Amino acid sequence: EDIRPEEKIATVLQVRSLTEEGYILFATRQGTVKKSRLDEFSNPRRKGVNAIELDEGDQLVATRLVHEGEQVMLFTYKGMAVRFDETKVRAMGRSARGVRGVTLKDENDYVINAEVVKGPESILVVCENGFGKRSAVEDFRQTNRGGVGVRSIIISERNGNVVQALCVEDSDGIVMISAKGQT
Repeated sequence: EDIRPEEKIATVLQVRSLTEEGYILFATRQGTVKKSRLDEFSNPRRKGVNAIELDEGDQLVATRLVHEGEQVMLFTYKGMAVRFDETKVRAMGRSARGVRGVTLKDENDYVINAEVVKGPESILVVCENGFGKRSAVEDFRQTNRGGVGVRSIIISERNGNVVQALCVEDSDGIVMISAKGQT
């Protein structure tokens, strides 16, 4: 209710309580990240509250709950991944813009997803043409926030570019759905 016509919902984040310990991590298409304390959102107004200041042409692509000791991974359309400690992003107020999370390869590259990891997880990277690769989080060299990162998968004519990257476990199943609705 009361969302302006030019706005749309970009992400949904499930939380037990807005007063619990932790932060909301925001990641934007152009590679900016921001971390705000969860309790900053505990007293919303009827029309909502501003959560992040976005640069012209940028948009929010992911929000994740992050706690002390965890790491952040950002994945790009051109197949790069950056992994860094959550402490590399200081906590900021709701109106802050954020800091550089990843340096994109070129003007056609953009962030497709962010994940919060503890270390033992696996990452599934899926490309446009249905090819994918599963790798341990440890296979992604830890870098500094703001770097180009490491290759998550080879981008090729066969594979296409990356459309999604997410944490998976051995017991998980996946469903891939094409743009035309085929599973």
